[in-house]
Amino acid sequence: MFKLQLLIERAQNWQGQGEYHRALGCYQRALNRDSNRWDIWFEMGACFYGLEDYQRALECALKSTVLDPEQELAWYNAAIACLRLDQDEEALIYLEKALELYPDYLMARICRGDLYQYLQDHTNAIYDFTEALKQTVLDPHKQVQCLHSRGKSYCSSHALDFAIMDFSNALKLNPRHWNSLKDRAYAYYLQERHSSALKDLDRCLEIKKDMEIHYLKGAVLLKLKRNNEACQNFMALERKLS
Repeated sequence: MFKLQLLIERAQNWQGQGEYHRALGCYQRALNRDSNRWDIWFEMGACFYGLEDYQRALECALKSTVLDPEQELAWYNAAIACLRLDQDEEALIYLEKALELYPDYLMARICRGDLYQYLQDHTNAIYDFTEALKQTVLDPHKQVQCLHSRGKSYCSSHALDFAIMDFSNALKLNPRHWNSLKDRAYAYYLQERHSSALKDLDRCLEIKKDMEIHYLKGAVLLKLKRNNEACQNFMALERKLS
């Protein structure tokens, strides 16, 4: 038992240094002594994930769930490996299992919200991001992330007022959050609030030059009947593309 624990500690040390092959060697030797330890299979899966061997990462994570089905971390790791393998439906099943076991599992909640959003299931995405926001009150970075993500789902659901509210709240926490500025500008554009859209687009361009923003700015200038400025904007964009 002492030698087994020593092997696990040595593996964890290598793993912490990013030496995944060496860690796997130690974990394999540990499995030779006790193949029914869910935690060893779990850590091996994490090593394979670090090596970008997502199929073997998935196999190890699922093996750990067989040995102990109550480990939400193992279900989550199975889910993120599935995402890397473009197995979205399986990932959703594993995330749901993780959240059944631990409803306050923030990373799983955000991950499932992102997946629902990718699958165009915005009702469920909004629910997950709303639940995640309840858990991130003391973490401004995560609040910005969740507000922006929920805003995108509101925007895709044509609930533009709610989308703008979320983007605006994200920007109160981080006034230079580029994606929230960009997406709020687009929501304003859809509402034909072109002056507000232009203001956000100019702020975006102050932070980062971007072709998409230049193009949208030109479209907004045309809506405002500022045709000469729009032409200058499109000509500048064409020069950048040539």
